[in-house]
Amino acid sequence: MDALPRAWLADEQVEDLREMTRHRAALVGLRTRAKNQANGLLVRMGLLRRYQDIFGRYGRQWLLELELPRYRRFKLDQWLSMIEVYQKEIDAVEGKLYRELAKPDCWAMLMKQEPLGFMPVEAASLSRVG
Repeated sequence: MDALPRAWLADEQVEDLREMTRHRAALVGLRTRAKNQANGLLVRMGLLRRYQDIFGRYGRQWLLELELPRYRRFKLDQWLSMIEVYQKEIDAVEGKLYRELAKPDCWAMLMKQEPLGFMPVEAASLSRVG
């Protein structure tokens, strides 16, 4: 740890926030991949999307009611299940981040480092750049 001056090293609280935002970003990437795989399955079958957001409330209902060949139904259901799991994990990480960011001492520390005008999770995410 002697390679960088102390001013360049984040304290433990900042490092934890950075780690949580990296973890959230990884989960969002996995959820995006699962959505892309599910959408790709529909495209390969030549199915037209009835809804702008096929993973929203009405789009998901449409996906669940689609009549598909047995293996493709199985694959789509698995991708939908994975999307749901990733979303729950993302929600859990965001909840933890918001609880940490709600602490008064956290904001005092972040205000010294973060660009203003961002939502809390985005501000915490941008803090890893510095």
